[in-house]
Amino acid sequence: MLVWQEHFQFYLRYGLRNSRILVLNTLFLAIVLFYVYPLKFLLKILILYPVGYLLGDQTLLNDLGKMIRAQDMGHS
Repeated sequence: MLVWQEHFQFYLRYGLRNSRILVLNTLFLAIVLFYVYPLKFLLKILILYPVGYLLGDQTLLNDLGKMIRAQDMGHS
């Protein structure tokens, strides 16, 4: 809540409350939400799985199994 208050005061102080800034902020949040955040899971799968397999480290492989489970995925 404190971060939001500081953010709000910053935008008021510098006169950044217009439609252009609103659109840019919305675009930024959409990019983070739908593009950057899912990359975390993809990189874990692409990096940790081969490393865990090559090193024979079962803890890395078990962590991946807990991260994305089959029942959490959508069925088509």
